[in-house]
Amino acid sequence: MDGVTFARRLNSFLTWVPPSFYSDRISNAQRLPNGNTLINEGRFGRFFEVTPAGEVVWEYVNPYFGPDTVAAAKQMNVFRVYRYSEDEITNG
Repeated sequence: MDGVTFARRLNSFLTWVPPSFYSDRISNAQRLPNGNTLINEGRFGRFFEVTPAGEVVWEYVNPYFGPDTVAAAKQMNVFRVYRYSEDEITNG
């Protein structure tokens, strides 16, 4: 895919994102082989998959709030999320 096509697809994807959707660190996104995008909203411990049309396929929120011993650690942060194929898992 050339840069112009990628920019158009990214632009069309971003049009559905609400202004409140923002993490200033520890987040990532991964384009999947089926054209969907896996998104990690890291500061809020939320990750989800969306279609090119912006439909949410599934969503998960990390229920773990970190250790009780450190107040600053009591957050739902998820540093990074990746989708691996069965072949990548079984054949490493």
